[in-house]
Amino acid sequence: MQSDSNYLKNIETFIVETDDVFNLMELYAVRIKSNPVNKDYYDAFLLQCEECLLTAKTLNIQIVITSLEEILKLFKIVTKKNLPLNQNEIESVLEEIQDLYNAVRWQFKNKNLSNIFMSKNLPLIRNFIRRYSLAQKEEEKLTKKGMFIEDPFDELDGFDTFVDGFLDELDNVFDEIVAKDKKEVKNEEKLELTKKEEKEVESLFLNISSAYLKPVKDFIGELKNGTVSKDWIDICLSSLKLIEDAGTKLSYDKIVNIINRFKRLMLLAKGTDAKYISHRIRTQLLKEYANLSLILPEIFALSEEHSTKGTRKDTIIVTSLLKMIPGVGPVTRNKLILAGMNTLDKYYMATPEDLMSVSGIKLEQAEKIVEKFQEYKKSLRVKTNMFNEREVSLVKLAGEIQNLKEIHNKYKESTRLALYSPKYEKIKNRLKLKRQKTMWEINIILAELGEIKMLEDFKKMIFDRRIDRIEEFLDVEFKKIGELKGE
Repeated sequence: MQSDSNYLKNIETFIVETDDVFNLMELYAVRIKSNPVNKDYYDAFLLQCEECLLTAKTLNIQIVITSLEEILKLFKIVTKKNLPLNQNEIESVLEEIQDLYNAVRWQFKNKNLSNIFMSKNLPLIRNFIRRYSLAQKEEEKLTKKGMFIEDPFDELDGFDTFVDGFLDELDNVFDEIVAKDKKEVKNEEKLELTKKEEKEVESLFLNISSAYLKPVKDFIGELKNGTVSKDWIDICLSSLKLIEDAGTKLSYDKIVNIINRFKRLMLLAKGTDAKYISHRIRTQLLKEYANLSLILPEIFALSEEHSTKGTRKDTIIVTSLLKMIPGVGPVTRNKLILAGMNTLDKYYMATPEDLMSVSGIKLEQAEKIVEKFQEYKKSLRVKTNMFNEREVSLVKLAGEIQNLKEIHNKYKESTRLALYSPKYEKIKNRLKLKRQKTMWEINIILAELGEIKMLEDFKKMIFDRRIDRIEEFLDVEFKKIGELKGE
């Protein structure tokens, strides 16, 4: 039987060690509430719940063990059965987490060692467990909706989920355009050709056009993934002219009419002073190309390669750099991403006026963004060879991880001190922001090194685990370098 003083010391240790864990559980519960079918969120929540329960059992913090065991049981069942939680269920779990968080702090503050915690949500959670345990068939599949790249510890965004949702939103808008155009195509007057003649025309047109279509597909692939330079226009116009001529000779009016509209839009874009094709013209071009894809998907449909032009590496670096700029919040970042500003090259070439034109952000913000990306571009090392460049990045990473360790240790100490004096809450919050800023720097270096998988893993990890993972990585990498140098 442990003494009262030992138990209070254990509670103090538990609070400090699980501060990040409780934050992550709460963050992922909120994300499940907004997107109840994303399996990644359930997996991440489970990981943190197991971590918290293990710490509670190790330190014998009975006040939270029962609730954590039941929450863990519920999540294991729904994950195994591929059943999403409904809003009422996730609300109960979220409230239980918050109550547990407050209960251990209340117990420590009041030196109350009775271990009594009257949970109002635990009976509900047990009912959910019984109901799911009896469920015989899967009512709705938990499906992956793509990787969510936002760091869950990004407190500057709160629980903002625009990055999770905007790609789905774009896809939905594009699907609606396609569906609408599909109806329009169906309602159009039929060509005065027999079915056999139509097939012959399509086959001949396909053979002629496929040879000229590559630059147009490349252009649309870039356009679908974001804002593009007007340099593409002259490259595509000659190809479009040849395809249009083939369609005219074969009396393929449907295709010719769409290509004519497509060309007029490109010429309209060419006549503007802006460096990039505007958002309005970009949307119309995508719509017209969707019409072409509906009529002849055999030659106009885009390949997977065209659909995934934007790299995850660039996305991570761009997002991290934007988050470092004062005055550039989630709304501004959302405007830029929706405008297609998703690669480093686009920011390197852009002027403040370009950014204003394509996204509608303020000049002051645009100037700060251009300055930040030019600063980053200058900071890139002169490429000598891949080995030396990688070594420099690893050395820089080692410095940043040491910095992160120091900040994180101070954060944990301020979490402990805040239990005794409220004035340390402000210090704790400042350190939390400083810790996240350092993490952005680390994200950029890891992306430069191509360690995207590690960054994906981080979204499920507390900072202690992130630090351990990077230190293990550095040990392996520096050992490889030593062996290559014969040290």
